[in-house]
Amino acid sequence: SGASARFSGPNQIAIDSNDYLYVTDEYNHRVRKISPAGVVSTLAGNGNYGIQDGHGTSARFHTPYAIAIDKTTNNLYVSDFDACTVRKVTPSGQVTTVLGIAYNCANNAASKVTVGSLPGRLASVGGLAINGRRLYIASGSAIYWTELP
Repeated sequence: SGASARFSGPNQIAIDSNDYLYVTDEYNHRVRKISPAGVVSTLAGNGNYGIQDGHGTSARFHTPYAIAIDKTTNNLYVSDFDACTVRKVTPSGQVTTVLGIAYNCANNAASKVTVGSLPGRLASVGGLAINGRRLYIASGSAIYWTELP
């Protein structure tokens, strides 16, 4: 809890409709959850880098960076920066890859990045935002959007 919790490279944050705070813990390869009372827990990721869909600590991330939350479902969308993917994390911690092909990164030229039919091919994803049913993605040298999966 509180000051006794440890992070390694906390990056972006999002707050759900129940006032829980979510943090991408980049170098620990985890997504962390902080309760309104300050209790820190690991929602997803086991500390070892890689790409593996799964539940809670059976899932693996490779440099989780950007984060956005769909406040209608409380699903998180997390970019795996080095793997060039976007992952969905449910409130219970189920992780699935929804966009991108792990480690099959496009170069940073906007003409090489495609978004549309999943799985699209992305460059490293540095930013995510949600508005309505659209997921906005900052990837390479462009900004794209797709409907939430």
